[in-house]
Amino acid sequence: MSIVKAWSFSTLQNFERCPYRVYLKNVEKAPEPEMPPDNPLVRGDRIHKEAEDYVTGVGVFTDALKKFKSEFEALRTKYAEGGVEVEQKWGFTQHWEPCTWSDPNNYAYVKLDACVHESPGKSTVVDYKTGKSWGKEVPHAQQLQIYTISAFMRNPETQLIQAQLWYLDEGKTRTMTYTRPQAGDMLVRWTPRIERLMNATAFPPKPNRSHCKYCPYGIKSGTAVCAYAVGDD
Repeated sequence: MSIVKAWSFSTLQNFERCPYRVYLKNVEKAPEPEMPPDNPLVRGDRIHKEAEDYVTGVGVFTDALKKFKSEFEALRTKYAEGGVEVEQKWGFTQHWEPCTWSDPNNYAYVKLDACVHESPGKSTVVDYKTGKSWGKEVPHAQQLQIYTISAFMRNPETQLIQAQLWYLDEGKTRTMTYTRPQAGDMLVRWTPRIERLMNATAFPPKPNRSHCKYCPYGIKSGTAVCAYAVGDD
């Protein structure tokens, strides 16, 4: 039986950086510190909510979205026509059958900012990013792969997906296009990584100044509950 009950991209990423962090969060359920309003993650969540509210027609256009004004206007129009899903919480069983997050058989958590149904055979998945893109190219591309696989699994009729990153602060985009067979090949490559997490019975710490610095259980900005955390000294 899996010790970790369900995975997400962030959980997998944390597991590969430091398995013990995943143990503290997902198994021990160790509390995390409350983040201040100026924390980049808090800011990012706030801007995502502003984008969601604008696209769904319940909020106004905000300054944080201004570099993508025409794109958000197009999303808002298409949402009103029923062609856009926003802030979707997709769940999947171990065999990639769609389910809800609360389903006891949920094996994967996927949260997507926007999915645009362009036509019966084509969709666009969009992930909003705040902050700088430099140095994050690889994990961002990997995250898009998970979204792409998930969108194909949710929509059997879809044969082509454009996966886009919108860097809201920088005003630039990154687009990758995948066919259904390509997504199948990606899933083959992702499966061993997912299984290593889900089959794990040991969660050894991997102290690292860079990772520990931003860990919610570390010394610098966390609760210091991790006995293995290293500081700047």
